[in-house]
Amino acid sequence: MKEFFKAINNGQCTANSKRISQYKLFVFLLIFVFSSCMDSFILPQQDIITKEKGWFSLAFDEPNGAERTILPKTVQNNFAAYTLEFLIAGTNTNVFEPIDRSNWNLSTPVLLDAGTYDLNVYAYMDAGKTKLAALGEIKNIVIGIGVTVARNITLVPIFDGIGKGTFNWNFNYPSNVIEASITITRLPLNSENEILTINIINAASKTGSIELFTGFYRVVFKLVNNKNLIAERRETLHVYQNMESDFAFTFTENQFNGALTGTVSITGTAQVGQILTADTGALGGSL
Repeated sequence: MKEFFKAINNGQCTANSKRISQYKLFVFLLIFVFSSCMDSFILPQQDIITKEKGWFSLAFDEPNGAERTILPKTVQNNFAAYTLEFLIAGTNTNVFEPIDRSNWNLSTPVLLDAGTYDLNVYAYMDAGKTKLAALGEIKNIVIGIGVTVARNITLVPIFDGIGKGTFNWNFNYPSNVIEASITITRLPLNSENEILTINIINAASKTGSIELFTGFYRVVFKLVNNKNLIAERRETLHVYQNMESDFAFTFTENQFNGALTGTVSITGTAQVGQILTADTGALGGSL
């Protein structure tokens, strides 16, 4: 021990001391570099927070199906392309350029400054965005710092009576049918609306299509067989801009009902409380 302290006093440990000092310096620099790297990974999140930003994610409300209603297939929110337009709430001022979306990335979060926004969504039938088909909007979306806000939107098809859509049909019916027709009348029903009747008695016309102005229509499918029995089905047709509404149906024998024909004799006087008697004995046919 005496020799050790003597060596220190004589400066013989200088080399070792230098090595220790260099090692300490190396460790310090390593820790500094590592800390700097860690800061570089954290910076984006810190940058987002200091700039007061948050995220917005979009989803669609699924429409309720309507019984005995002919709706376009794409009403189920399966359009080819979308445009998302963010506006400062209550104004027409765009936050940035409109955003393109498809079904694959529709819900991808959008980075926004903290604040309140309105959103307009445009849905198209084609990827080139030449066939606008539906619109939707969300008002007063509040974006908080570092928070993801998710909202649902309902797209409303365009049926302004100016644009056009397509009605497609595909029918099958028994071979003994001698009359078959489709009658299309625009709703609401009134004397001014044109009634369109399409003959579908031959095989070629069982499948067909027609272009109609957007709106709602009453559609009646009527068949008569060689026994003078009638089969009839009524539907409400929705025609939306740039969309196709499809309807397929197969009529069977048990859907045909008989019609009574002839003259009915009614006796009695048309007075309040008077019971009228009808003689149906002269009617022919079957039910």
